Amino acid sequence: MPEYAKATHFQYVAEFVEALADEADIFLVIEKGELPEESKVTRRVRQYFRSPIPRFFEIAGILFGARLRGYSVQYVHYSFSAAFWSSIITRTLGGTTYYWNAGMPWLYQRSRSREFFERLVYKMIGRLVTGAEAIVSGYAEYYGISSSKIIVIPNWIDAKDVEEKLRAIDHAGVRRELDIPTSAAILLFVHRLSKRKGAHLLPGILAGVSQDAILVVAGEGPEEEAIRREFNKFNLMGRVRMLGAIPQQRVMNYFAVADAFLLPSEEEGCPHVLLEALAAGVPYAAMAVGGVREITPPKLLPCVSESGDVSGFIHATNTLLALPKFTRKEIIQEEHEWVRRYSKEAILKRFLALVQ
Repeated sequence: MPEYAKATHFQYVAEFVEALADEADIFLVIEKGELPEESKVTRRVRQYFRSPIPRFFEIAGILFGARLRGYSVQYVHYSFSAAFWSSIITRTLGGTTYYWNAGMPWLYQRSRSREFFERLVYKMIGRLVTGAEAIVSGYAEYYGISSSKIIVIPNWIDAKDVEEKLRAIDHAGVRRELDIPTSAAILLFVHRLSKRKGAHLLPGILAGVSQDAILVVAGEGPEEEAIRREFNKFNLMGRVRMLGAIPQQRVMNYFAVADAFLLPSEEEGCPHVLLEALAAGVPYAAMAVGGVREITPPKLLPCVSESGDVSGFIHATNTLLALPKFTRKEIIQEEHEWVRRYSKEAILKRFLALVQ
């Protein structure tokens, strides 16, 4: 769940739970984050302990109590410890555990103990829910589970809400805030500043952009200092605005003024940030990882480069910045039409069909 005082991006998860509460009886277990006090979900509990071992057994007690109250469908978002205990409980007392995870974890080395535990959990769960067809085979092959056990439900976006937010934004005011003249094109990166999200590639990408575009970077993470050094090395800091962590409520301010969005990630599932770009009508350049191609409309597919192809990514970025107005308008129109398939209503219907 989101932490409203911080710049966490899980607002859409809370909104989905609120929509789900109109259709289902929910007992919500919050491991991290919070719900607003006015939530429709009245049956909820937030984990108390912060230390790993007490938390591990605390979640077991909470899920066991929920099962005794009749909650036989248990849907776990991310947490391996919750999925572990839920699987034991539903196997023993009846029910089904659905576990959601969307990424490419097989690309990264983990400790032997964590690797063993994760593999065990994937074997135990009733169903794996992930965000894209493109990563189903990766989960099936790496964890040795049947692809028939894996269900795809993509992320969603409330396009109408995005449109309303965009109409209320003072574009000139945002440019003044960023100290960017109206003549300059704006590139936008919104993500964690990590190698998984390609943040370390940003200095090289900006150095290869043929126009004097300004790169706006919203996010924080372990690569922040390293990429600052690289920007300085290339004498690019004058063309960069590093904003740090930005609350989700303000992210649309920067989509509103962006000419192109950048997603040079090494790993993705069904990236919610691309759905935001689609809903905001911002063309994007992206690496073809995870489900990126699946959620990209046809007119933007030429701007999706192969994973790790930085020169291709730079070419795609330059192509976007040089688009004729008519072509750009066509792409934006297609984005607005394409994103409808990821509406909250459409994904909610698929989710309810799954758990029912």
